[in-house]
Amino acid sequence: MPVSLLDLPPGDPFAAILRNPLVVSPDTPVLETITQMSHVTARGVSPPSTTHHLRPNCAVVMDQQQVMGIFTEQDVVYLTAQQQPLKGVTIGEVMTQPVITLTEAAFTDLSVAAQQLQQHQIRHLPVVDGQGALVGVVTYESLHQTATQQRLRWQQTARQQAAVQLQASEQRYASLVATAPVGIFHADAEGHCIYVNDCWSQITGVSLDAALGEGWQQGLHPEDRDRIVLAWNQATANQHPLQFESRFQHGNGTVRWVKGQSAVERDAQGQILGYVGTITDITEHKETEAALAASEAHQRALFSALPDLILRVSQTGIYLEFVTNPDFPVVGNLGDLVGTHVAESLPPPIASQRLAVIERALQTRSIQIYEQDLSTLNNTQIEEVRVVPCGADEVLLLVRDISDRKRLEAERQQAQAALRLSEQTNRTIVEAMPDLLIRMDRAGYYHQMAGGSSVQVKYPATSPASEPDLYRVLPAALAEQRLAFAHQALETGQLQVYEQPFEVDGDQRWEEVRIAPLTDQEVLIIIRDVTERTRLEAERKRTLAILEASEQRFRQLFEATPQISVQGYDRDRQLIYWNPASEQLYGYSSTEALGQKLEDLIIPPEMRAWVVTAVEDWVAGGAAVPASELTLMDKQGNPVEVFSSHVMLNNLAGEPEMYCVDINLSPLKQAQTQLRQLNQTLEAQVIERTAALEEREARYRALVNVIPDLLIRIDTDGTYLDVITGDGVELFNPDQIDLGVSIYDVTPFAHAQERMDYVHRALQTREVQSYDYDLIINGQKISETARIVAINDTEALIIVQDISERARLEAAVAERATALRASEAQLQAMIEAIPDLLLRVAPDGTCLSSMYPSDDAQEFLPVQRHLSEVLPPELLQQQLNAVERAAATGALQVYEHRFQKGDCMVYEEVRVSAISADEVLLMVRDITQRKQIEKALHESQRFLQTVLDTVPLPVFWKDRNSVFLGGTQKLLDAVGLQSEADLIGKTDFDLVATQASAIAYRTDDQQVMESGIARLGIEETLTGPDGQQNWLETHKAPLRNWAGEVIGVVGIFQDITQRKQAEIALQTKTEELDRFFALALDMLCIVDDEGRFIHLNHQWEQTLGHPPD
Repeated sequence: MPVSLLDLPPGDPFAAILRNPLVVSPDTPVLETITQMSHVTARGVSPPSTTHHLRPNCAVVMDQQQVMGIFTEQDVVYLTAQQQPLKGVTIGEVMTQPVITLTEAAFTDLSVAAQQLQQHQIRHLPVVDGQGALVGVVTYESLHQTATQQRLRWQQTARQQAAVQLQASEQRYASLVATAPVGIFHADAEGHCIYVNDCWSQITGVSLDAALGEGWQQGLHPEDRDRIVLAWNQATANQHPLQFESRFQHGNGTVRWVKGQSAVERDAQGQILGYVGTITDITEHKETEAALAASEAHQRALFSALPDLILRVSQTGIYLEFVTNPDFPVVGNLGDLVGTHVAESLPPPIASQRLAVIERALQTRSIQIYEQDLSTLNNTQIEEVRVVPCGADEVLLLVRDISDRKRLEAERQQAQAALRLSEQTNRTIVEAMPDLLIRMDRAGYYHQMAGGSSVQVKYPATSPASEPDLYRVLPAALAEQRLAFAHQALETGQLQVYEQPFEVDGDQRWEEVRIAPLTDQEVLIIIRDVTERTRLEAERKRTLAILEASEQRFRQLFEATPQISVQGYDRDRQLIYWNPASEQLYGYSSTEALGQKLEDLIIPPEMRAWVVTAVEDWVAGGAAVPASELTLMDKQGNPVEVFSSHVMLNNLAGEPEMYCVDINLSPLKQAQTQLRQLNQTLEAQVIERTAALEEREARYRALVNVIPDLLIRIDTDGTYLDVITGDGVELFNPDQIDLGVSIYDVTPFAHAQERMDYVHRALQTREVQSYDYDLIINGQKISETARIVAINDTEALIIVQDISERARLEAAVAERATALRASEAQLQAMIEAIPDLLLRVAPDGTCLSSMYPSDDAQEFLPVQRHLSEVLPPELLQQQLNAVERAAATGALQVYEHRFQKGDCMVYEEVRVSAISADEVLLMVRDITQRKQIEKALHESQRFLQTVLDTVPLPVFWKDRNSVFLGGTQKLLDAVGLQSEADLIGKTDFDLVATQASAIAYRTDDQQVMESGIARLGIEETLTGPDGQQNWLETHKAPLRNWAGEVIGVVGIFQDITQRKQAEIALQTKTEELDRFFALALDMLCIVDDEGRFIHLNHQWEQTLGHPPD
């Protein structure tokens, strides 16, 4: 009785072991063993609850608890056929050995024992434990009986589970019908209505009782009733499905548009049972279509009003249509260009660019923007071109003349460059400013203070609530004066500057006070101690008076010397002084000569290059031009022999000036005398100016000493050559700072190494090096900036400044730049937001300006009004919150709201973008249509998901390329995936084990999609995640879009593996039973429960003498 592997379901393998078989020793006589085999019956087959009595038909030969061999009925038959005498023969002489055994550990499945039986062509398989002790025997009969019992139990369990699933499915179907967001109706075979769900009644206004039979027809709109009834009658007469659109009119006059479809319901034999259909409320869709038509008309009018040139161009570059504004500058007649190629009317580079952008727009399906320059010698024309794909092989071009905008952008860039320069200058000034900065409100209270290391008066940082700080630190008169200037700054918006004198410890001091408005309630006060400046100014005035007197004497001397020509030149060799003697010597009047260059005035052509080079070198710090006899040139071009000497002086501004003293050599002696006198005068002037410069340097050194910055002169090895420690900079080791120490001895190595890298870079490049860094000194974090300036080849000056408070100062300096950037952001935001409603709104909710592409909306725009005047309270607070967040954070705020407008609910999307701290930009977009579409789509998806969840079988859907678009959780479980996202985008090649199976699946998909006809009952195989192959019965149908086009395939399948296994097992079992009956030596029969023979083998014919039938 061969056992098929497919006939053995998984289960408890130990139930097939026949325990307590006949056991004999090797010296047991054969005849005694045969006698015992004929009387002994094995006891029980596990589990104990079953009572089966199978004969093992064998004896296990054991010696010392070890299986030595086996003796079976086949051995008896063999010995009988050999007519061998058995008397005196022991079992050990005739037993089968070596014996094939199976350990308990290896007996994990019934198929393991079946494989052993088939492989070794044996009928009995002893089972032993880990020590080799006998447990029992497995035979074909025990395997078959155990498998049959387990299969019966599994089938009973499967029927119970199927009943539970069927009940759950019926419940889910009932829930689907009751909760589906579409109207569901059911008609009998004659087309008479027998059921509608609640949603159908709500849509049509017809109750279930009124709809039965043909009553539903009364709810149809009178204009649609005859058409729909005729179509329904024809469909039911021809037993065809039906699709329709119609109107239902409620009792109160309300009209609802519906889209319906019905399907024929048939039984398994194809006989018609009735019709099932659904209707969907498409009233909003119809209303949307009407609104869309109006919107398209609005859009066409908008296009006509646009100042742009609009072109429709094919992918190959052929002009298809032109829409232009009468004021748009074009050359020629646009009507003549329709049907021509872009290369026929544009220069080749521009035509090639346009074709390339058109191709890119069609490939990427995105808007492309570029600019083209069509300027000529007499006309500047720069255009912006926007290329928008509007079909598979067409684009829409919007051409706008941006010549004026480009000009304004160039001017704006120049203004920005000037502003950046101004910012840098102001930032430098603020960084070096020792002034006291105070932020004060209109009432005189101080809110913030910074700086002021050089200000003598101690200003408190906080104020008591009883009185303003202003009156606590200043006399009443000065306080009133300051408050008055603050109010004037707030009212005029202009900077107010004044000085105030006062005494500190008997010392007369002066302060300069600058008051600038910050907001409408606060001002910034900058207080500078100008005592030294006032004193220096007085000193400077005295010095200037002396210098001016000296210079006057100098000029009187030159002008009183008619024989000595004296000329003064600036660093560019332009004449700045020309005395009367020069007029007589060279023939030029002072008016003619002033402003001319030295080389163009009196230098002969052959000397000009040498003179220019020599003077430039002298100005740059090179060798002085020596005094010598020269032949120069007068106004008429005649040579003039002179002895010329030169001196380079610095004016009050520190700029070099060269003075040339030319003596006519004809009166040589007199000239020499005058020259000596002149040299003495010049030397006195030099000495006087040198003394003034030394005095000024001393004053500068005093100013340096009061600067709060740290100044260090250092060489290339890091040795401190000079140190001026400012009180505004913290040091690591202040006690060790001294001349001659190394930077590495007083500064952490990392900081020292970084600073020396910048020092070397400054010395190499001769450029100022600056960097910022943080230090931890005494547990406090300090931010500093260092500037390194090369003094010479081996020395550099390091200026270290504490910049912890610089951020506050930079914020004030950047105020004007912020205003400019805010203006640009406003313009850019408004341009990008068109055609939506744009509102510029202050943080308090006041609308500053607005823009909307439609004139009929102007009456709704709250220009110069507060938003509370046009918005209901529930929308107002939400919008004000978004405005406040955008102004405070600078981040884009996006939210949606809705409101009732007449009979319609209007949805809007509001985007709030900060322009500056004082205003934001609101872009309001009507998204009602999108919300309606999203709502309809959501309801459709929810209905579909309800249907899919109701189906107790795996469901999937694919696109035209057999790529998975989605599936139910049961499908994910079947293919071993965690989520639907893991499924989407995959193909059968990614999910099945063999390529042949994937090709077969895809072939079925394509056949269904190409024919448009569903295929039912497809039997396929699927290899699961565990590697086990299962049989499936699959049903596939074409997946269509709203237009009825096939866009994919949807399928559902069920696992029929057990059924297929049962069919195969049954066939195998029948074949094996037939073979067993044919080969058996015994008389075998099968009888039913009433004792009637069902099957007899041929041994009956041989024994009884007639055939089994």
